Amino acid sequence: DGEAAPPNYAEIIKRPMDISTIEHGVDEKGRYPTVTEFTRDFRLIRDNCVRYHGRESELSVLAFSTWRRFMEVARAAFPEQVLSPADLEGRGGEQGG
Repeated sequence: DGEAAPPNYAEIIKRPMDISTIEHGVDEKGRYPTVTEFTRDFRLIRDNCVRYHGRESELSVLAFSTWRRFMEVARAAFPEQVLSPADLEGRGGEQGG
C-alpha cells in the first residue's frame, strides 16, 4: 500500500487495522472467516481512530457514525449471530494488547 503511517502512530496504536487489511482477510469467494472476526476487526478500526485522534475529533465522530451503521447492517444480515456486549455497546477507545 505504501502509505506512511502518521507521526507516532506505532507508539500509540499497538494493533493496527484498516480496510485494506480486512480486504486481505477475505477468501476467494469474498467471505470473511466469521461475522465475529469481521466485527472485531471493523471495531478495531474505530477504536484505533478514537485512540489516535481523540473522541471529539471529526474523524472519530465519522468512525462512530460508520460503526453504528455497520452494526445496523450486521444485525439485519445476521440476526442469528450473537455479538458480544462489547461489540454491541458501540463505545470506542479501548484497545487491548
